[in-house]
Amino acid sequence: MGKKPYQSSGLQFFTKLSPKQKILFLCVGIVLIFIFLQSRIDRRDVKKTSRAVLRNYHDSLPNSEYLTKNILVDADFNTSVNGTNAAWRTLHYCCRSQNTFSSTHKETFYILQSYDKWEGLFQPIDINTLSKHYKRDHIDNTKTKYHMFHFEVDYINYNHEGNMILMFRGLLEDNTTLDLDSRITVENKGTWIKKISAELSRKGAKYYLGQKTSRVIDADTQRISLTLYSEKQFQYIIPYVVIYEGGTIILRNSSMSYGETNELETGAMDETKEFVGDDGGHPSHHKSMLVPTYLTEPVRKIVPYFRKAKFIHLNNDISIVSQLDISRLDRLTEMSKNWDGFISVAIFIKEDSQVEELEALLELPEHESLKGNTNIHLVYKNPTDKTYPINYLRNVAIDHSPTDLVYTLDVDFITSKHSHSLMKKHILKSEYFTTRNNSLFCVAPFEIDGYDMEHTDLFPETKNELLEMIKQKVARPIHFVKAPEAHRAIQYKHWEVANRIYRNYYEIFWEPYCVFNKTTTLQYDPRFSGYGWDKVSHAYHLYLFDYQYFTVPDVFIAHLDHPLAPWIKRTNEENLQIWINQYESMVHLQYKHYHSKDTFKNFRFINIMNNDVPFPEVEKIK
Repeated sequence: MGKKPYQSSGLQFFTKLSPKQKILFLCVGIVLIFIFLQSRIDRRDVKKTSRAVLRNYHDSLPNSEYLTKNILVDADFNTSVNGTNAAWRTLHYCCRSQNTFSSTHKETFYILQSYDKWEGLFQPIDINTLSKHYKRDHIDNTKTKYHMFHFEVDYINYNHEGNMILMFRGLLEDNTTLDLDSRITVENKGTWIKKISAELSRKGAKYYLGQKTSRVIDADTQRISLTLYSEKQFQYIIPYVVIYEGGTIILRNSSMSYGETNELETGAMDETKEFVGDDGGHPSHHKSMLVPTYLTEPVRKIVPYFRKAKFIHLNNDISIVSQLDISRLDRLTEMSKNWDGFISVAIFIKEDSQVEELEALLELPEHESLKGNTNIHLVYKNPTDKTYPINYLRNVAIDHSPTDLVYTLDVDFITSKHSHSLMKKHILKSEYFTTRNNSLFCVAPFEIDGYDMEHTDLFPETKNELLEMIKQKVARPIHFVKAPEAHRAIQYKHWEVANRIYRNYYEIFWEPYCVFNKTTTLQYDPRFSGYGWDKVSHAYHLYLFDYQYFTVPDVFIAHLDHPLAPWIKRTNEENLQIWINQYESMVHLQYKHYHSKDTFKNFRFINIMNNDVPFPEVEKIK
């Protein structure tokens, strides 16, 4: 008997159906196929619709002689925001955001979450490394008038109700920089998907990505873009994505293009052009603009040696360097009483009338101690100053110090008695000083209950007296409660029993008060003004350059309590500026001292403030 032809189980099942069942089965199959094809068409149409307005905008862009599609190859621009450790950096020292891969959509999203004032991402891009193809292919630079940068981000507003900005910062060829005005701001209020608390929104956003179809996600996607024209070329440029207030957005994609052109987009000649399109209730925002302001290093009026010390300095000596405004002159006088070495101080003058006021104060008997050992230098306020230029003042005091060894101290810290002679004894004879020039010698700072200008008698006469006050819990390491990380690296328990200089190991957020050689040490970054990160950044920079920290025994400083200065109070925008300064100072440090084609590709090994890389694994600059 011959074998029956092979039939699949599906075919066997179909042949057993009745004619009516076969017709019904075929109808259901046709309907399912139709639904599938329609969903693919709808998805394509949604994508087409959601990009239509922006495509019209792109078609209107001026033709450029050279335009990169993206700058991933040469500058490590991360178009998919896939991992901050690849290129994107978080703009807050506490990581509040994360990548999440959606298996449903086969796509990586970045959940950008803010609990409080702001959160964001930035990415430094080295235009010189981008120039590998640019230098070979582009037309003579003298024939083009504008450099053009276009930055755009696709995002989903999950529950954010504050402002969202795209912003450019950067360093230009003549070493001028951009201010905070090169930006587009979009108010996300009313465009959120779900109103939920900021704390729960990250979890909710992940649930949204796992449950919603691609069609829904495409329909919810918005775009924000910024085009910047500059008559000057950039050395490096930094695009930012920032959200203010609490809430979460989901970033899908980013792109950036660079080119040269002789034409400006219509309206950009008037500095800004806003473009808003409506895609089914989800607007796409675009702004084009000329660079509004190029910032240069301020040229300030400085009067060195406004008052000169009577003492003759010794070459191998240590000078305190400090800064203040006229309202804190009494603290400077208190500092000088316990220090018989030199003091070099920069005083910030807000208006001319303060000079006469200062002259009158210096003639008073209570300030007599300043005449012997204090050099006073005046630094006048610039019209552009919004906050107290603390690091600029520090550098002036350092530059005009009569000695190479400088002891940086804030004016509201008082040194222990005989600290000048004790520091010379320990430091000048130390092998860490005599055999190397990359040593920093730190002093342990303390706070004492009730110690202020009205109660200066509370200051301990000796180290033993201070230790007794610590036992009685009326004195303690400074910021021991509110910010122990600021001085934990001092190793206070070791200091209590030490009788010789000992080694410290750098810790993040440390803001030490140190003695160092001004001729071999980086100055303070003058971009820091106001209150915050001015000393932290300097300590971190020196750590990157492999400076080593040591603590001097037998000496200490104590903080004179005082009301908060008016310039300590800041707006959110000023706070953001300080954070930007912190990160950009490290970008500039790397660019200036260790520039190479891999400079910013390896930037993740420099910036540990965002916790992208566990601290022990961070590489220092070699």
